[in-house]
Amino acid sequence: MTSDPSLHPIQKGVQANSPLACYVAVVMTKVGHSVDIFLTDGLKYLMTLVTTGYWKAVINSLLLVVPMFLHQTQYLLENDKFKKIVHSVIQADRIMSGFSGKLMKNVFPGNITKMFTAMIMHQLQLSGTPGGVTRNDVLEFWIKAFTGIEFWNTDRDVQYVMDSLVRSAFMYKGAENIVLDVFFMLYKALLNANKEQTAISSFMSWMVFGNSMPSLMEKPSKEWPWLAYGILCVESRYEEDSQLRNVVCTLLSRDSKLTDRKSVV
Repeated sequence: MTSDPSLHPIQKGVQANSPLACYVAVVMTKVGHSVDIFLTDGLKYLMTLVTTGYWKAVINSLLLVVPMFLHQTQYLLENDKFKKIVHSVIQADRIMSGFSGKLMKNVFPGNITKMFTAMIMHQLQLSGTPGGVTRNDVLEFWIKAFTGIEFWNTDRDVQYVMDSLVRSAFMYKGAENIVLDVFFMLYKALLNANKEQTAISSFMSWMVFGNSMPSLMEKPSKEWPWLAYGILCVESRYEEDSQLRNVVCTLLSRDSKLTDRKSVV
């Protein structure tokens, strides 16, 4: 912006943290069309929009900018500012409902969450052109972005968006495998994180005491059928890959006196 005199008013505006200037800088200058410049300045401008509550402007900016990173997703997915931006937008309806009191209390999903979801669906529609990014690229990016949010599996707004993403994944060839692979890695990480409860002990707890196996979805809800189905698929896949059930059943069938507890010792 410094090299073009016509953009000096915008430059002065972003220096003063003007939301309008920050938005124009992202969508109408090189800031939103260059990977390096966006990482250096663009994220900072989006943070200004977030802190001033211009959620729709942030969503419109993400519509423009995200495709630029779909072949080098780590620059956004591993960026703390980008993570904070996504998390802030998905919380926007709750933030606004806190200000408006009971008026918006029972409205779900809120307008910002619906707009965020619609923007991603629009990115899916725009993708798939020859030589460009694919719909699978878009789905994988956003699935990873939302599952990177802490406590994503208990956040109702995140689950709403994720349910729409999983549903879309089953519409495009090969996309469901990409989404399920992400869930599968998350499930393996969940099991590995709890060292004292291995797959065997979890399975035993389920068989003997009726305790539930660890799950990516702590409280399954009929609100999110596609998300629940996707998670159920990967958890079943893990069980099949481990072959633990087959081992237990085989041992029990060989010796009728053998208890299920002894069969895994």
